[in-house]
Amino acid sequence: EQATSASASEERLISLPGGPSIALLSFAFLGSDESEAYLATGLTEEIIFGLTRFPDLLVIGPMHRSAEPEHGVRRIGREYAVQFVLDGTVWRRGQTLRLMTKLTDAASGAHLWGQTFDYSLEAASIQEIEEDVVGQVVATIGDGHGVIHRRLAKESTPQRADSLSDYEAVLRFYHYFRVFTPQAMVDAVEALEKTLSRDPDHALAAA
Repeated sequence: EQATSASASEERLISLPGGPSIALLSFAFLGSDESEAYLATGLTEEIIFGLTRFPDLLVIGPMHRSAEPEHGVRRIGREYAVQFVLDGTVWRRGQTLRLMTKLTDAASGAHLWGQTFDYSLEAASIQEIEEDVVGQVVATIGDGHGVIHRRLAKESTPQRADSLSDYEAVLRFYHYFRVFTPQAMVDAVEALEKTLSRDPDHALAAA
C-alpha cells in the first residue's frame, strides 16, 4: 500500500501530484451465512483492480472497516492522504442479491455519490452480477467525466490559471465540455496554455 504524510487539518482537501486519490474500504457482508462473505471480498478486489486502470488515479486498499464509519473515513483521509473513500455492502437473502456503494469526501465526510443494485440470482450468475456492478461503479467514479473528476473540476474553477497544477488545468478542459460556456472555454484555454508553457510535452494539454 502506498501512503504519504497527511495534513494536520482534516478539513483541508489533500492534493497529490499527478491526480486524485481514493481508498477502498472492504465491502461489508450483511448476510446471515458467513460462508458467503467471499461475495463482498471479491467485489472489493475487482473494483480496486478496475480503478487502477485509470493512470491518473491513485488507488489504495482494501482498508479495514471502522466501528465508526464517518470517523473512519476521515482517519483514512488523514493517515493515507487520500481525497475520497469508497465503501459498500453486500446482502443476500434467498435468490436476491443487493449491493450498495457510497463515495465520500475524505476531508469533509460529505457523501458524493451512492447507488443500490438489486439482482435476482435466478436471472443472472454471480460472475455476471459482479461484472455489471464493477463496470458501472468504476466508470461512474473514475471516468474522465465521472464523479471524482467533476468534483475536482468544480473545486479548481475559482483558482487563477497560474496557480493550478497540470492535472487541475486538464480538469478545466473537462469542465468546459460539460457546460460549454464562453467563460469556461476561456478558463480552460488559459489553464492549458500555462501548463504547456511549463511542460511543452504534456500529452493531455497538447491534445
